[in-house]
Amino acid sequence: MNVCGLKSKANFAEFKNLISGSDLIVLTETKLDDMDEMWINQFCGELGYVAYINNRKKMAVMRSGGIAILIKKIMIPHVRWTRKPNDIAIWVKLDKIVINSDKDVIIGGVYIPPETSTYGGIHLFDVLEEQLLLPEFNDSHICLCGDFNAHARSAPNYSYIDTQLFDDLNLYDLGIECNEGVNLLNGHGLLKRLSKDTHMNNYGYRLLDLCRSHSLFIVNGRVGHDRYVGDYTCIKGVNHHVVDYCIASHDFLVHTLSDFKVMDFDKLYSDVHCPIKATMCKGIINENIVEQRPFLNQTGKIKWDAAKINDFIESLDNSDLANIENKLIAGVIDPNEANESICDTIKESARNVMGTYSNQGRNRRVPNNKRPITGECRERRRD
Repeated sequence: MNVCGLKSKANFAEFKNLISGSDLIVLTETKLDDMDEMWINQFCGELGYVAYINNRKKMAVMRSGGIAILIKKIMIPHVRWTRKPNDIAIWVKLDKIVINSDKDVIIGGVYIPPETSTYGGIHLFDVLEEQLLLPEFNDSHICLCGDFNAHARSAPNYSYIDTQLFDDLNLYDLGIECNEGVNLLNGHGLLKRLSKDTHMNNYGYRLLDLCRSHSLFIVNGRVGHDRYVGDYTCIKGVNHHVVDYCIASHDFLVHTLSDFKVMDFDKLYSDVHCPIKATMCKGIINENIVEQRPFLNQTGKIKWDAAKINDFIESLDNSDLANIENKLIAGVIDPNEANESICDTIKESARNVMGTYSNQGRNRRVPNNKRPITGECRERRRD
């Protein structure tokens, strides 16, 4: 949801009630800077959330832009990593147990400023696409939520490839793979998408290209309460538009998203934007679940090698350390548990890089022709 300034909405009980009903919230145009970190941590903590924020600037007199993902504390142990590579997106990877799936899901909070903005530009979609091409995004469900400022009408955001060409080249399996998303949605009656917005802009064309390239599908006008509706998400006087989207990979859309709707506009929530809500099929989450860490072979001692110190530093999993910090802030673990987890992470990297050795078999044994030294022997030696 585009809140157009989080601080101005945070004092309203209606706004707190709105976000408190969800497990994960994506907020755009938060208009915060790094000096507000203590404030947002306190605000979210009182509501039972942990905030992952991506501010446009570290410090600013006139704050603008900004994205935040709020996650309930109970879900923090299932956050695998977070990324904020630029100021238009923030990424959170959730464990598959959260959605009862065979794959983890990467949630992306996105805010792309308007074309007319100083911070806007069609190139920002290239920046977003570069993230989707990274290896760490492979083998995971993808779900993007936010304000794209893109008008895309009801234009199809998919391409269907004629498989005859593949058949002629004896590449039948490749043809099926290319059309996998289209065939899946078509089989569930979800291929057609409608939108009340009849406008199209450059952002809209680029958004459709991005979806086609990565087998992503716009959820608006396709799922749940908004199916065959495509309701307006932006209300500017008599001008109504669809610019806030939920976009998902085909398998996530079909098997995990159970509902999607555009909620009523209210100035207590935003200046001109309506909240959008996507409902996922949830897995089993237990408050008492403790994240299981990889087993460390404690019988082997670390063989320290100063020549490998740079390799050791590079091997440290910074995302894992950040995850421990977030859990500590959220109160999910206490300082002793945090210290133990940090030590385990460091030891694990050291074992992988430095290697280990064992003292097993090196214990001194008394030769058969010598009697062990007893207390009586020691007394005689002193004499």
